[in-house]
Amino acid sequence: MSSINNQIFLENKSENEYITYTRCLFAFIETVKIANLLDRGETLENIHDLVLQKDLLQIRSLASRKSSLRIILKRLNLLSEPYIQFIASDNIDVQRLTIFWTILREHRLLRELIREVIIEKLYRLERVISDRDLQDFFLTKYEQQEAIKSWSESTYQKTASHIVTTLVRAGLLYPIQYRKQYEIRPAPLPRELRDQLIADGWEHYLLLMLDFHQVTARALNTASMGSV
Repeated sequence: MSSINNQIFLENKSENEYITYTRCLFAFIETVKIANLLDRGETLENIHDLVLQKDLLQIRSLASRKSSLRIILKRLNLLSEPYIQFIASDNIDVQRLTIFWTILREHRLLRELIREVIIEKLYRLERVISDRDLQDFFLTKYEQQEAIKSWSESTYQKTASHIVTTLVRAGLLYPIQYRKQYEIRPAPLPRELRDQLIADGWEHYLLLMLDFHQVTARALNTASMGSV
């Protein structure tokens, strides 16, 4: 496998910063294709040629190809070899949740939405989140955080929309269209991904990924403390 961990394609921002999220979204198919190339040992030069010149990702605009490739390589650059292999695997749940984890690491606003709204609902044994819940969360963040206030209206709206879309693509939320609501869907993480995250010291992300075991344990603990 050709590692990209020492290559810098974009400046890595602190996980504590709010960054915009206005393009490339989940990019599941595209990320899997690039991960497969890396896992097979393709060089970065060949990957650039396949994507930019031969249109591997089937993106019409050359500028969009360049942008998508930069974002995907930046995400994969944060990963050690086992996670590249997870994305390159044939297990769609492992692929999907590993990609979600890479996005989760980048986006503080996404993490805060899960922690402050979705997980709090689960602790109250609620399984539905409404558009109003989401709008209230994003409005509160806009009013409280100067970094988010500096975004344009378009950037703010796109970031909020793309964050919700990412949660749907990851399988954590399921849209109930006619009610303008979403069902929250915690589920056990695939064992190989869960074990690798724990081994690498990323256990604190299990709850943010709505791992059923973590959510249940925390909910029971919260209920127990509340009854004391």
